[in-house]
Amino acid sequence: MSRVTRNVSRLLGVAAIGLSLTGCVTQEKYNALKLDRDRQAEQLASAQNDANTAKAEADAYKRQLQALMDANSGKEALGANAMQQLANLQAALDEANKK
Repeated sequence: MSRVTRNVSRLLGVAAIGLSLTGCVTQEKYNALKLDRDRQAEQLASAQNDANTAKAEADAYKRQLQALMDANSGKEALGANAMQQLANLQAALDEANKK
């Protein structure tokens, strides 16, 4: 459970305890608490939406980074292979020059 959800739950719990201790509340107080609860619920939904968006972006960046790393690894292997072929050709040329 997220921190925001716990805070909303605590607020509602405290409000319920407060209401039970004082008995009846005025309609004005009830409406104010209801509006506050609705605002908290909207903030929670917004925060969860922001968190989901941020997670999706982070996952996309991780995939892009992995693709770049994989591409770079392939280029390094091609470079190493080319260097080995060059060394082999140089050795063959040296051998041919000796003869």
